[in-house]
Amino acid sequence: MTWIYYLFILITTSVASASATDTIFSNQTLKDGEFLVSAGGVFEFGFFGLGKSSFRYLGIRYKNIPIDNVVWVANRDAPLADHKGMLKLNGTLQLLNVSNILIWSSEPVANTSASNLVALQLLDSGNLVLKDDDDRSGKSVIWQSFDHPGNTWLPGMKLSYEPLTGRDINLTSWKSSDDPSPGPYTLSILGAENPQLFFTEEYSADNVQRIGYWNGMGFNGMTSLKPSSFNKFDFVPGWEEYYARYTLVNDSGGVLTRMLLKEDASVQQFVWMNRTQSWDLYMRTTSEDPCDAYDSCGPYAGCNFTKFEDGCQCLQGFEPKLQEEWSASDHSSGCKPENVTTSENGHYYFKKFSNMKLPSSWDSKSNLTMSLEECKNACNNATSNCTAYANMDIRGAGSGCRMWFGGLVDIRVALPRDNSGQDIYIRMPNPNPNPNPNTYIIRKCLSVSFAPISCYRTCLSYSFTHMTTTNAQIYFNSDIKPPRIKMHFHNSRTQLYQQNRGHPLGVEVPADEKKKKKKKLSLTVVLLPVSLALLLGVALGLYAWRSKKKSHLTGEAFLNEDQKQDVELPLFSLSEIVKATDNFSTNNKLGQGGFGAVYKGVLDDGGEIAVKRLSKTSSQGLVEFQNEVICIAKLQHRNLVKLLGYCVQGDEKMLVYEYMPNKSLDSFLFDKDSSLLLDWPQRYHIINGIARGLLYLHQDSRLRIIHRDLKASNILLDSNMNPKISDFGLARMFEEYETEGNTNKVVGTLGYISPEYATGGVFSVKSDVFSFGVLVLEIVSGKKNRGFFHQDHHHDTLLGHAWRLYKEDKLLELVDAALEDLWNVSEVLLSIHVGLSCVQQHPEERPSMWSVVHMLGGEGALPPPKQPRYFSDETESEVESTSLIIIPKLPVSINDVTITELGAR
Repeated sequence: MTWIYYLFILITTSVASASATDTIFSNQTLKDGEFLVSAGGVFEFGFFGLGKSSFRYLGIRYKNIPIDNVVWVANRDAPLADHKGMLKLNGTLQLLNVSNILIWSSEPVANTSASNLVALQLLDSGNLVLKDDDDRSGKSVIWQSFDHPGNTWLPGMKLSYEPLTGRDINLTSWKSSDDPSPGPYTLSILGAENPQLFFTEEYSADNVQRIGYWNGMGFNGMTSLKPSSFNKFDFVPGWEEYYARYTLVNDSGGVLTRMLLKEDASVQQFVWMNRTQSWDLYMRTTSEDPCDAYDSCGPYAGCNFTKFEDGCQCLQGFEPKLQEEWSASDHSSGCKPENVTTSENGHYYFKKFSNMKLPSSWDSKSNLTMSLEECKNACNNATSNCTAYANMDIRGAGSGCRMWFGGLVDIRVALPRDNSGQDIYIRMPNPNPNPNPNTYIIRKCLSVSFAPISCYRTCLSYSFTHMTTTNAQIYFNSDIKPPRIKMHFHNSRTQLYQQNRGHPLGVEVPADEKKKKKKKLSLTVVLLPVSLALLLGVALGLYAWRSKKKSHLTGEAFLNEDQKQDVELPLFSLSEIVKATDNFSTNNKLGQGGFGAVYKGVLDDGGEIAVKRLSKTSSQGLVEFQNEVICIAKLQHRNLVKLLGYCVQGDEKMLVYEYMPNKSLDSFLFDKDSSLLLDWPQRYHIINGIARGLLYLHQDSRLRIIHRDLKASNILLDSNMNPKISDFGLARMFEEYETEGNTNKVVGTLGYISPEYATGGVFSVKSDVFSFGVLVLEIVSGKKNRGFFHQDHHHDTLLGHAWRLYKEDKLLELVDAALEDLWNVSEVLLSIHVGLSCVQQHPEERPSMWSVVHMLGGEGALPPPKQPRYFSDETESEVESTSLIIIPKLPVSINDVTITELGAR
């Protein structure tokens, strides 16, 4: 049988010399200049150089990608000095130099057969597999490159940790783009019972950054590593192995993607674009936020450089442990409970903190099956000091239990851009002190009840109730939180309420030792009228307040409690805004929108902002304003404008955005002079950026968001002409399972509204796709859809004109004359085709934004477009009438678009 095997080797060697193969066998060699090629031609394995380096490396790279194509290097820290390297298979992989000295080898494996007959195969996944030669199923893997990654994380590859053995599979950065030897940064899973994803640095005793726990939807500290319309993420716990892995949602289209651990300790995902022959950055994990650094503020302290000067502040209910050090900006000691003395008596409760990055603690426990209530009980009954608990999985109603023991470090309010925060319940000392031993509890039952009211910081709330040997007291203060107050004075069931705040209102009833029998009655007689008077006063005040036509709001009262939990944005004072904008100087006015003006401002630290000031005369703007705060606070994408904060004070309602020095797209596109500055590469870049921003809104953000007012004036341009989608006042949020909505009030801008929305009030993500298609055709042509006029075809809209040119094979006539024939023909034709596909009459005929992004990248098929609805001409037989008038039976108001005529022009 042995001679048959060697005959087979001889034949396969001959074949390999004539054509590429994906497999070599024992006693075969691979020399410099020879390659294994995966079956589908995706990857190749062999020798190559890197950049300007003269060294040679053995590894895996993409076969048909000319740049940045290396995904794995075997001898990353032992390069070859010449082209004389050779790989041998002898039970293991052995890399030899010209002197036949072993440079690198795969780890020896005890279960190889005595004959050492093995096969080495390169798969289309990029995995290099060493297996028994007689194994045709591929299940007896002896060694594989996926278990020894470098800086590249490919789809299907695991990052893992084995608690029993301590073995882990991690990513390690390169030293430089020309030097694949191990760099300082590692991305790995750490923690035996509660595994977390960490960035670590080789020469540092501290972790660089903690990405956090997996919560079912993403990693709690960074949700860019989460499932999306493109990636499917798995985090699988187990007794023998924890592992994280990602795969592609749609792997049938031949999309090439990879994640890299870069030299700056960031993870970046790239997608290869055949059209541009370049890698497109799809995702990046890190930001410039200093709070991303591990344990910036010590135990029980949160980090937020946007709110606090030195970045750190104790959690509510905690105070600096060492005040002197804290004042000197040394926060390493962290914080301690404010009422620490009461904890000695065992008076604790668990306080809910929302939208938090969960803390790190090596002393923690988890349970996959417990409910949140069971988790609370377990934490309460723990023999050791359980300091906090939370759900492990936040999907649906939440499930699982994670408990922390000891100090809580690396905790912070989650960033709005991440949508990564969740609820955590932290053990707190009960703020109610023990009653004075000389205090008599009032035994006559008396109830004082306040109905839930919402008048912000002018409300009365209880503060203190008790009776001493000298008097009976009831005090009220001005910070109400409970929805209902009820004070009982009854035997052993007496309930004692208090809060350690000021007492602006107090009632005292002297006690008469000589008339103890009358004490109960006199107290009741005095307290009852006073309470009724208070109730009446509050009721009258509330009625007067609600009768006002305009709401005089404060920033704290602008959002309800649920909304406040979702919105973590700085609250600017009116004085700050007035100072920044020079009292809303006309010199700083950037423009006028549907609900008010926009001003440029400069903060005290020199940062430039754009302030959107809601018009006081707007009868409807408050709802849209509130919607924009809630909506955009949840979003973070490079093609969405960033909301920095808001201001609500009296009649003033303002949004504070990052400043866009190049203003809006329409200021370039539709201006005769400025349009000359907008060349084709910039326009095509803007089209792609808007598409990626919409894809994020529709599929990749935590909630599906429909913009409903996408237009050129709502596309802002930064200093590098990167497009940013803005103005989310009309946006609607949907859960993942919701696909469309319906409204009796059509809002939006004429020329951009889809047919089904204009006529029936039905909107979906395909409504935004329609608006995007209009915008693309406007960018290509430099003409507005609404008001378009063509001297030969008076009834055409821009859409109709584009369709006519498409049918006549004259699409290049649509291109803006300002471009002066300086454009890429294939990109122009592709853009127009995509634009026409997006403005189809029926929503189901329009592509998704995922398809649009891939079509623009040259990756997707181009379906032939059909005639748009908003088109008419007397000579076109398929059009039913010479004019198209749409009069929807839907009510509108002054700030809505009154759609009374939307005809072909």
